[in-house]
Amino acid sequence: MEVEVAWEVGALLGEGPAWLQDEGALRLVDIKAGKLHRYQPVTGARSSIEVGGKPSFVIPEAGGGMLVGSRNAVHRMEGERLGVRLAVFDMPDHNRTNDATVDGEGRIWFGTMDDDEAQPTGALYCLDRSGVHDLGGEAVVTNGPALSRDGRTLYHVDSGGLNEAALAEQPLAGALLAFAAPVPGNPLPSARIG
Repeated sequence: MEVEVAWEVGALLGEGPAWLQDEGALRLVDIKAGKLHRYQPVTGARSSIEVGGKPSFVIPEAGGGMLVGSRNAVHRMEGERLGVRLAVFDMPDHNRTNDATVDGEGRIWFGTMDDDEAQPTGALYCLDRSGVHDLGGEAVVTNGPALSRDGRTLYHVDSGGLNEAALAEQPLAGALLAFAAPVPGNPLPSARIG
């Protein structure tokens, strides 16, 4: 197998790739440059938009569109800008959102981090239709959230503190997210928040 570079995007801090089925495109963020990138492999089309802030993840939304985590909020994209804030959460000013995942029920599991990557002020959160749930944690850099196949355990890594952790899922009232691995013929999970 031969691998080739599809796009040398030149990101300052590129993360959070997500496939948006309705666009037939791969989206990813450049946190430090405040950009959202889009690549369509069928046509080779590439585009980048400046959305400002510190976009740290992009999640496809059920019914089309996308949600983006930036600083202390989760936004719905409106055209080429961060739109309405679906959730805002309290955290230190030097923190920002970081990696996220979505489960088969549509809940978003994400972490926050110290943007200077020094203090253990990051935490884990779950966003569902009833709001944002603070799951706690004392991480420098929450990274790589993933749910077990049965949806009962959330795994993440504190790459700033280099600690691996597993957090048992607590049942949440009105919760809408439980991980379902993609299966041929089944769509990828997408957020169902609004």
